[in-house]
Amino acid sequence: MKKSEKQLLIVLLGSLGVFVVIPMMWESFAAPIQKQQDLVDAETRKLDKANDDVALGMSQVRRMVGFKDRSLSSNSSQGANAYQQWLTDLAEIVAGFRSPNVSTERVSLARDKTYSTIRVRVDGDGTAEQLQEFLFRFHRANVLHRIVGMSIEALDNSAKPRLTLKITAEALSLADADVKGPTLFSRTGVASLDGSKLTVQSVEDFPAEAPFEIRVGGKYVTVSEMVEKTWTLELADGQTLEAKADDIVELSPIHEDFAEATLADFATFVEQNPFAKPAPYAPRIDLIGSKSFERGNTLEVTAKATGFAPGDGAVSYEFSGDVPAGMKLEGDKLTWAPAEDAAAGDQTIKLKASGGGLLSPFEADFTLTLKDVNTAPTLELASTDPIAVTIGQTASFSVTAADKETPAEELKLAVAPGAPEGVSYDEASKTFKFAPASGSQIGDVEVPVQVTDGGETPQTTTLKVAIKVEDDKAQFTVFTGMVAADADQQIWLRDQSTNQKIILRKGERLQYAGFDAEVLDIGRDFFTFQQKRDTLKLQLGQTLRDATVIASLDSPPATPEAAPATEDPAKPDAPAEPETTDPPSAKPADAPPEQPAAEPAKPATPAEQPAAPSEQPAKPETPAAEPAPPAAE
Repeated sequence: MKKSEKQLLIVLLGSLGVFVVIPMMWESFAAPIQKQQDLVDAETRKLDKANDDVALGMSQVRRMVGFKDRSLSSNSSQGANAYQQWLTDLAEIVAGFRSPNVSTERVSLARDKTYSTIRVRVDGDGTAEQLQEFLFRFHRANVLHRIVGMSIEALDNSAKPRLTLKITAEALSLADADVKGPTLFSRTGVASLDGSKLTVQSVEDFPAEAPFEIRVGGKYVTVSEMVEKTWTLELADGQTLEAKADDIVELSPIHEDFAEATLADFATFVEQNPFAKPAPYAPRIDLIGSKSFERGNTLEVTAKATGFAPGDGAVSYEFSGDVPAGMKLEGDKLTWAPAEDAAAGDQTIKLKASGGGLLSPFEADFTLTLKDVNTAPTLELASTDPIAVTIGQTASFSVTAADKETPAEELKLAVAPGAPEGVSYDEASKTFKFAPASGSQIGDVEVPVQVTDGGETPQTTTLKVAIKVEDDKAQFTVFTGMVAADADQQIWLRDQSTNQKIILRKGERLQYAGFDAEVLDIGRDFFTFQQKRDTLKLQLGQTLRDATVIASLDSPPATPEAAPATEDPAKPDAPAEPETTDPPSAKPADAPPEQPAAEPAKPATPAEQPAAPSEQPAKPETPAAEPAPPAAE
């Protein structure tokens, strides 16, 4: 065999050893190792399964602990009462159902006695939005409960019908849960509330650290910070919370599955209300708020598009056409603050609405009105003279009214509220009258009168007129006698209410007890006097109130009774109106006069004429006269 052939044989045998002998040897060496590896893998799988079982068990334990926390009180009767009370508050205070009725239907104990089922029925009337609030707060509460039945009926056929609601809820009371208090969640009372700072009466059974949620009345808020009994509340922009002392503050634990849920997540029924009557597509824009305002103020109105089914997004608004200076539109809020020199009157603008469910943009015209400020009218007495009136008579007075914006003839005068009895206004004569009734209080009285202008927003001004009410002295002032000394004839009157005496002569004026009259004639037992247009006669012994009219300038005057020829043969001429220049006024005497130098005859009675005294009596000393009242009607 050649050398080359030997070499080739050696290579062939070496290759055969590599591919045949070595694998056989490796298999015998690696097989035990692989077997052991397979055993290790099997044990690893068993360990992983055991770990999974342990984790599942721990999860179940944690769930059971959570169930106990969410369970009603293990005392099922106490738990049923607490759950019923919580549902009552939820339906009436939070959701706002009308006249809700919440009742416990039954409490059932499980066969193995590990838990009790408590079923509660909620009946009431409400809207779709109120039902949305109820369902949101029901599911968000950390309670082991569920809704097992709900019946809804519409009370009317409208776009927002009221609904009759029948809701059945079911909660569990686990036998190994804690015995809890008389309420489902911890409660305390309000001590004080100042903005976002709430001070409570007690923090017992409440979390030791913030944040946590509470319910105050029908509002839910988050406590973000605690300093003993004073809590800081998270309030949204513009949100306010109202509460008074002793109002209930209730803890509101949140179910972990609903921690991120919002009210909008429960809006499906509201948005797709099967009971709502479909509205026809008739879009329109309204401006909510007054569209007229006075100069110096700012107009504020809100645009609102209606008459179509809402869609995604909000309706947007913009001006279309010219815009007055000072007018702005931000979102749906329109404001107008015109310049001081802006012309008053109507201003027409045009708004365009688009989006938010509108099939296409549309426009609407509006009229806004800028008004000049309507100033209040002025009112004052036409005369500055003091006003007095005697009981039983009538005082008249006039006022002067003026206004910058309303013509005088359009101003409305009237007696103001609170006026005393007997005040009236005569439209024909433009005068006010006051006739105090018998028994009215004597003294100063304020009579309120008013004037109202013709502005769009009428302004009224009230004036209180001071009037002095005087007693009816005429009914107490008696004609007590007549004396004569030569040609000097006197008549004596006495006011029995004040014991004052009045001495008068022919031609003098009687200015007393509401009278302003001239003595015309003095007879044997009477005298006549002229009061305005009437001639009056008073007999001896009568009061001034008893004076009778014997003639009037409106008709031929009657001839007054003449005195006997021996005493006064001359007959008085027909009465005439008093002269422009008044004669001296008679004044009342303060007390009975001193005895005259020559004793006058006793005052005559109707049966006899007094004898003439030998000398003229001295005139009694006269006190300062009382202020004469204005002529009475």
